[in-house]
Amino acid sequence: MLGAGRRHGLISVNLMVHYQMGEARDFTALGSRACLQIDPESTFVYPDFMLFAGLPPEHFRCEQCYFKAPLVVLETLSPSTEVMDRGRKKELCLQLESLQSYLLISQDKPMIEAYNRHDNDWRYQAWQGLDETVEIEALGCELPLREVYRQVNLE
Repeated sequence: MLGAGRRHGLISVNLMVHYQMGEARDFTALGSRACLQIDPESTFVYPDFMLFAGLPPEHFRCEQCYFKAPLVVLETLSPSTEVMDRGRKKELCLQLESLQSYLLISQDKPMIEAYNRHDNDWRYQAWQGLDETVEIEALGCELPLREVYRQVNLE
């Protein structure tokens, strides 16, 4: 997100460090500058963070690079984007056949909300507190809130 504040930036860096510097896994993390295609016509979004199985191929349209088929999309909630992240962007992302989890990360308190695919249904779940850990089943890994909020001043 252009013009993101310190909390938003720290959370983004913490996610990248957690996924790129952690134990070797067979997925790729991309940040907010990566474009995600929702449908083949013209719907694109820019999630704060995406995780893909393996190395996702790059696609191009009118010299614009974009990606398809993330397993997980993570959005850090900001006052200017929260309505979109919880509304239209969530609706669009949940249409993706590849998507297994859509996570919303609060930047005001240690809380992560998730919409996880179970068969053809989406289930909502929330974790609150620095001692909580989100299990991301699609990736076979965990996301400790303590790592997400490292050095983030929540006061």
